[in-house]
Amino acid sequence: RMEDGTRGRGGLATVAVIPARGGSKRIPRKNVRPFAGRPMIGWPIATALESGLFDAVVVSTDDEEIARAATASGALCPFRRPPALADDVTPLRPVIRHAVAAWEEAAGRRAGLV
Repeated sequence: RMEDGTRGRGGLATVAVIPARGGSKRIPRKNVRPFAGRPMIGWPIATALESGLFDAVVVSTDDEEIARAATASGALCPFRRPPALADDVTPLRPVIRHAVAAWEEAAGRRAGLV
């Protein structure tokens, strides 16, 4: 950990971004379905938090129910993903780019490692 409390270099934060779209076609509502005692979205959040590697664990979602489950699991959800980045064919890179920019604005910090 750096003097400023971050794990990144030069005061930049290390951020985990977990994409979780609400419109799954194959398994509807999969991110909020219970699995072994918690919503499915809770498992990657717990893994990221327990790793101790990240200053922030952020879920990028377009869905309020997923956002509530993610927040209850310890992640940050300070924004909602816009509809243009939440369809079946959206590539991952623009989703991550949006999530980092939105987190930086909400947190007032810069991400160095994502």
